[in-house]
Amino acid sequence: MKCKITIFVLGICLFFPVNSFSKDVFSFDGRVDVDKEQIEFNLDFFDRGTIIVKSEMRDDKELSVLFDAEHFKAFQFDISTEIRGLIEFSGKEKNAIGAIFGKIWSDYTLLNYKPIRELTGQFELKNNKLYLRSFSFGKVSCNGFIDLDSPYNVDLAFNLAMIEMNDFLDFWMIDRKDDSGGLVSGTIGVAGNLSKLFLKGRLESHDGFIKKIKFNSLYINVNGVYPKLEVFDSSIAEKDGFSFTFSGPIDLSDKENFKKQIKELTFMLDVRGADSGLEWTIKKYNKEKGSSGTTELKYFLQNNPISGLLSNEDTGVLGVERRISF
Repeated sequence: MKCKITIFVLGICLFFPVNSFSKDVFSFDGRVDVDKEQIEFNLDFFDRGTIIVKSEMRDDKELSVLFDAEHFKAFQFDISTEIRGLIEFSGKEKNAIGAIFGKIWSDYTLLNYKPIRELTGQFELKNNKLYLRSFSFGKVSCNGFIDLDSPYNVDLAFNLAMIEMNDFLDFWMIDRKDDSGGLVSGTIGVAGNLSKLFLKGRLESHDGFIKKIKFNSLYINVNGVYPKLEVFDSSIAEKDGFSFTFSGPIDLSDKENFKKQIKELTFMLDVRGADSGLEWTIKKYNKEKGSSGTTELKYFLQNNPISGLLSNEDTGVLGVERRISF
């Protein structure tokens, strides 16, 4: 029975994280039938929605679990879903935590009142580790493991596949009012233990916009110990404008000031160069329908090696090169 309760509690924490509840007052009622091995709880979060959780043994080697969320609000999202799972005890001893295999799926899922791709996945409990295999929910998939013994080490890889820019930004920001467009893809790795999680991510988006900034490409690289990360080697290429690199610290726990943190990142004109000179490029795209032409202006600042030998002053030549392609 101890093993089943562990799985039950772990399932609640996995799909409805603790920080979703931490500032809430909620009412609940339920029952635990030890003889029939049944558990049922009804949690009412008032204006944040309701959750019903059930589990029962179907036979000696199969446990069924149900999470039913009705307009539950978490991370700026309104979630309605029925998540079901079947847990099989394949070993001789059904309470042995090293002999458990399960599958999970969802039905009738709505995210902000819109249907999305349902949750599917398989998991295995082996050597006190929970292995997640081919988990996917919406446009996010996950693989890896979570250690069930202290210090609870984790090693997870998340893949994002063409997530709407608005949904992506809403996850990190509170009460965002500015519109955005485009799709976000990339990978996020999570490793370490629950007291010290190391995150490393690479995200990209193309032909999108954030507020009034339209871009051809956006690349973001981050790493660090959660929640304080470092943005590095990242860039944005504006349409009809400059390309910039940007870097700096970001605190994911400070969602209220997330917009301010973005403004405080260091943005620099994307300039390529060496000791002999520097160059940067501005590309202008032809907006006429059916046209794929571009006008490219290349600026270069070239050091004059002869003048450098004759004088201690920094000297150079500024030039402009124009190139038109169709």
